[in-house]
Amino acid sequence: SISNFDAEQLCIVVQKDTMRNGLMNNKGKILFWLPKDFSFTDEKYAPNGLAKISRDDGTGNTNQDCYVNKAGDLVGCEMQSIEFQDGNKIGKFQKNEKWGYIDTSGKVIIKPKFDEAEHFDKYGMALVRHDNGWGYINKTGDFAIKESFESAVDFYNDELAPVIKNGLWGYINRRG
Repeated sequence: SISNFDAEQLCIVVQKDTMRNGLMNNKGKILFWLPKDFSFTDEKYAPNGLAKISRDDGTGNTNQDCYVNKAGDLVGCEMQSIEFQDGNKIGKFQKNEKWGYIDTSGKVIIKPKFDEAEHFDKYGMALVRHDNGWGYINKTGDFAIKESFESAVDFYNDELAPVIKNGLWGYINRRG
């Protein structure tokens, strides 16, 4: 089977006899085949150049999700869990029960040290839980807003975020 061509004139193909998934250009050339047990989860590539793929455990169940770039390089398959959101070039991953951040090439940019982690927003901040406190980090992994909240949520309307501190709800701006 074959998917629709995307804006770059690439499409996902499935080889009928082996069920292997690959990427084909508009001239009919197969650019790469995924490893045997992997298949595309997404029907097209995200703006960050990645497509989500899954590994079948042999029983029809998915036991691993990761990503592939347009060159056929696998990204994040060695991670416990990995997720890119909305075409972001930085994704979050889990390894040894801690969360960190990875770029689209598979390079770890923030080592896994957080108990929970959210995606980076368009301003370069991400909500994380560390040592039982919630705070906001920048893209280097430093706290832009210290982990001093009992609970916190992503920023609404790009301006304010609801937080709980000392049992009371309040709002903070991007400066904390």
